[in-house]
Amino acid sequence: MSARRERRPTVLSRREGLLLPLALFGCAQKPTAQSVAEQLLDAYYIERDLQKALAVTEGAAKERVREEAKLVEGAGPRPGGPRVYYRLEKSQPTAEGTRLTYELTIDSDGVEMKKRVAVDVRKLGEGYKVAAFAETDLPAKG
Repeated sequence: MSARRERRPTVLSRREGLLLPLALFGCAQKPTAQSVAEQLLDAYYIERDLQKALAVTEGAAKERVREEAKLVEGAGPRPGGPRVYYRLEKSQPTAEGTRLTYELTIDSDGVEMKKRVAVDVRKLGEGYKVAAFAETDLPAKG
């Protein structure tokens, strides 16, 4: 008769249990100019979470988001808002940071609009903040 080994669930030692979260934290991606620009695009254009957008902005960009918040104050949530997609067109260094240019496609009940959004990002210490952003309408296809 052969001996059968019983498999036990893996149990981490106390030390391993404490080190695992630290190891995973160390693997977290450091922010980049592009990741911060895309956090703004997600918060401002897709999620319409202006508080989240304020967290990644400074200067003129922060003021623009604050003005938008005043305009929509008390409006309540918009169920089933438009679908927004974006893609990076280019990234270029500037004297004060990085300018990232995106093409946005906004689909609202089958009506499609396109915009170009320029996002200026500055490095502040170990992180980045969006200093300014502006959009222009692109011609409709068809």
